[in-house]
Amino acid sequence: MLKPVFASVAALVIASPVLAQEENKQFYVGFNYGIGSGEETISIADEEEDYDTDVTSTRLSLGIIADDRIRFEASYGGYDLEFDDFEDSEITTLEIDGILTFQRNDFTPYLMAGFGVATYQDTGDFFEDGDDLSGFSIQLGAGLIFQPHEIVELDASYRLKIISWETVEVFGEDIESSNSMGLLNFGARILF
Repeated sequence: MLKPVFASVAALVIASPVLAQEENKQFYVGFNYGIGSGEETISIADEEEDYDTDVTSTRLSLGIIADDRIRFEASYGGYDLEFDDFEDSEITTLEIDGILTFQRNDFTPYLMAGFGVATYQDTGDFFEDGDDLSGFSIQLGAGLIFQPHEIVELDASYRLKIISWETVEVFGEDIESSNSMGLLNFGARILF
């Protein structure tokens, strides 16, 4: 499941020097912090349980500004889930996003959409094969970019993320699970 994402990231990294030679191409590295809430859904034998969670996230990203309107970004993220009913959990992700910007004077609004792969940390102890749950994610969002300096961007955004986990069998029962979350994010980028 990770091979397509690693291939996409590798293609971005390999193509970056070629793309950067063209006029107006820029790269950036970024850091992002998010806070929000979410829900974990677990389905066993046609019965479904939902669990509310508070979510905090951090993401490190590498991106390319292809032109005045289009950007592509690869990021590695960690999502900390805090439950009322049971022990806290962590999810890690590798994501690829496409970003469409709308140039304005001081602020640049944008829309983004992407996909990724995720790992639900420390879940392997519950399964016979000992592997942590892996899943596929999609994310959508919108935000504003402010550029106080020619090599610095500040970012505020809202992102929705849905992760669908692999189906696993425990004691002869198939278990399906998913996470959904909405996060208010703040970040910074250094352009080079």
